[in-house]
Amino acid sequence: MLIIEPADPTALGPRTLLEASHRLMIDTFPADDIYALDIADLQGADIRFFAAR
Repeated sequence: MLIIEPADPTALGPRTLLEASHRLMIDTFPADDIYALDIADLQGADIRFFAAR
């Protein structure tokens, strides 16, 4: 069963996935075409971050 719940983007699992995703985007796209939020931005008061497990 897939469980989706609020998560901390700095926790090991989410952080590892986000870092890998950001590396892939940097290696694949021009800098002007990358619109991903960094991990610090994902902790903003106006951001709701969820993870699936």
